[in-house]
Amino acid sequence: MVILTVSDARQDVVALLKAGADGYLLKDTEPDTLLAQLSDVMTGQQILSEPLRPYLENIYELDHLQQKLESLTRREMQILREIAKGLSNKQVASVLHISEGTVKVHVKSLLKKLEAQSRVEAAVMYLEQRH
Repeated sequence: MVILTVSDARQDVVALLKAGADGYLLKDTEPDTLLAQLSDVMTGQQILSEPLRPYLENIYELDHLQQKLESLTRREMQILREIAKGLSNKQVASVLHISEGTVKVHVKSLLKKLEAQSRVEAAVMYLEQRH
């Protein structure tokens, strides 16, 4: 299945390729290029209009990020959500009704799992995954 559309919206490209489309082409593709790309898809290759290629790289980065986030425990994810809101360890502890020491242990663990160097980097990862 090949998508031929005017939409170059990142979310459309990502969603359709993840859903199994073999290609995503923009309607303004030159006829000769379009025919060549359709021939390529018939040989099993995935095709994508040139301006959309950066989205393909982004799909794999988001999948890898998603896998990292899925490795977190439920409590680590709760803490990460609060960190992403800008809360300190003390504030997170208060919101989740746990000790600040427990928060610190979970933060250390989630940073290791996410391969993040800081709380800010971990928060950015979490927020990127949500978009």
